[in-house]
Amino acid sequence: MAKATRTAEYGSTDGGSTFDIINNKNPKQLLSINIWSIDGPNGAINGISFRYRDEHGDVVEIPKAGDNLIGTWSGTKHPIAIAQGEYLTEISGFYGPSTCLNSLKISTTEVTYKQYGKYPNSGDTSFNIDVGNDSIVALFGHYDSTRVKGIGAYRAPQA
Repeated sequence: MAKATRTAEYGSTDGGSTFDIINNKNPKQLLSINIWSIDGPNGAINGISFRYRDEHGDVVEIPKAGDNLIGTWSGTKHPIAIAQGEYLTEISGFYGPSTCLNSLKISTTEVTYKQYGKYPNSGDTSFNIDVGNDSIVALFGHYDSTRVKGIGAYRAPQA
């Protein structure tokens, strides 16, 4: 089996803490993503977590990163379950001059989910992680105590 490879990271890549896959747990298939966001003109991506199946068949959970869980700052949880035979193929969004991830949009082989976080996105920088015929099998990035600052993906051939 081919080892998953990293894409570029978008948003802020310095400062704060990192979230990533677990060593020796090479991702094979993404199972679910949870996004915590405040949606609307002043929105942002507050936190993210995901589950993946590794090359040995074990399910690995990466805890929610970037959310301080204080009152409304935790935002709304948006769970995305990825069905058997469905693959995550694209993550797009915007990051702003305040060095945080302002919005995310997720697309699979079956559905494109709504944009979570800030909209409209005037003044922000857009990004797009499109893996073509491959699959996004895990995520990595940076966060601080209140926001996700940057995001990238691991890609591998569709299983």
